[in-house]
Amino acid sequence: MFWSDLKSLHGNTTMNIHLMGELSNPQNMKSAHRGAQEFIAITNGNNVDIYSKKEATGGGARHQQTVYWLPWSGAPGKGQITEATWESINKTGCDYFLTSEFTGCRFVVDDIGVSHVAYGAGNAVAGPTNSGQRDSAEGDSRLARSGRRKMSVSAGPGTALNYDINGYAIVFGYRDASTRWAFRVYRVDGLGARTWSKF
Repeated sequence: MFWSDLKSLHGNTTMNIHLMGELSNPQNMKSAHRGAQEFIAITNGNNVDIYSKKEATGGGARHQQTVYWLPWSGAPGKGQITEATWESINKTGCDYFLTSEFTGCRFVVDDIGVSHVAYGAGNAVAGPTNSGQRDSAEGDSRLARSGRRKMSVSAGPGTALNYDINGYAIVFGYRDASTRWAFRVYRVDGLGARTWSKF
């Protein structure tokens, strides 16, 4: 079962995961809303294609699960931050969590909840987009939250970043035995090497 196996995934992998249909829409603005949704992971050999239930097609083993979906938004400025509180996630009863792809975006976990900060969120601040400008876009109140951890996925300093060209990451989450949330990052680098890591 794909979803229940998440907690054991770590290190290099031959698994090839793709978000399909409306989940692969780069903007994810209107096609897939944030919140609890029925997703189906279709596994066929090393390939895992994840669809919304209404779009699932193709052969292979089907693993359906209610998952909390956190897409990114392309709205200008601070509108490029999508977030959910732990309270709102836990009210859904979801035991699994999934983000849209990160290609220069930032994933943040803190004591209040989780955030998906788009690469361009710092564009509301003068100068080239960088980590400090994304900090400014998040604002002092978010930066001061306790338990804050962040992860950015980018091509590296001085490298032009194009959507899905220089690699990407997807963040998966699950509740552990103590009902606390744990996260795994599936990363594909620009050369196609695939890894799982804890976050």
